[in-house]
Amino acid sequence: MRTAFLILLLFASSCSGRKTIPPPDVIAPDRFADLYVDLLKHGVQVLSSATDSLAARRVTDSLLEVHTATRGAVTTSVAWYNQDVVRWRLIMDSVTIRLEREQATATPVQPRG
Repeated sequence: MRTAFLILLLFASSCSGRKTIPPPDVIAPDRFADLYVDLLKHGVQVLSSATDSLAARRVTDSLLEVHTATRGAVTTSVAWYNQDVVRWRLIMDSVTIRLEREQATATPVQPRG
């Protein structure tokens, strides 16, 4: 989770101007939302199991590989989506819907007694 937010915060302030045509390495909205959801889900796992930045990097690298994305493409995508509040909101709405859907279908953990 920390990794995803760091990525977003680092590049949020560097955005300026609005472009209507994305640069070639911008990740498509659906793919970006999928990657973002996985970064959020696995970020929580990393933070709860290790405070080690190497572990976080390994998880992030693994997720980037699964989603066939590069750090550069994520950086470019965050910057481009962040240039337009409507565009960014569509991504965040999609992420929210996916997380809510997963939560609704998740099997609850039974407390140990």
